[in-house]
Amino acid sequence: MISLVIIFTSLFLYRIKWKFYSLSAYIITDLKLGKEIFANAAFAGRAFTGTVNDLYTTGSMHGILNTEGEHWEQIRRFTLRQLRNFGFGKSTMESLIMDDVMEVIDWMKSAGGKPLEEIDEKMSYAFLNSLWTIVSGRKYSKDDVGGISIIRDVTK
Repeated sequence: MISLVIIFTSLFLYRIKWKFYSLSAYIITDLKLGKEIFANAAFAGRAFTGTVNDLYTTGSMHGILNTEGEHWEQIRRFTLRQLRNFGFGKSTMESLIMDDVMEVIDWMKSAGGKPLEEIDEKMSYAFLNSLWTIVSGRKYSKDDVGGISIIRDVTK
């Protein structure tokens, strides 16, 4: 069950309840209110869902999306440094990614308003192809059988 509760004109409560799992999220639609809320340290934490624990080490939250505080700052600095080393934020990287985005857009337009089949595969292919191009410098064409088979293996 999904419900949306209007609290104020620019603040909504979004609730999802499914079997034994429930999640509540607030949606802020006003930039000024968003800046005001997130300037307050009380709203700076991460939600603990209980489902994203690293069970193989300490049982605590890990990763840039699941941590907070000093640990999050260290992970963020490390991640940004590594991404910059790969060219993140440079116009050459943007043009590589935009090439794949334009291929997906052209494919969608070629459907002529008909339902799109295999959209998850096409999106995964574009995403992984961009990532692979950044990491290895090699780009697969959309008709490359080897590239398609790698994408299918990765997304299974």
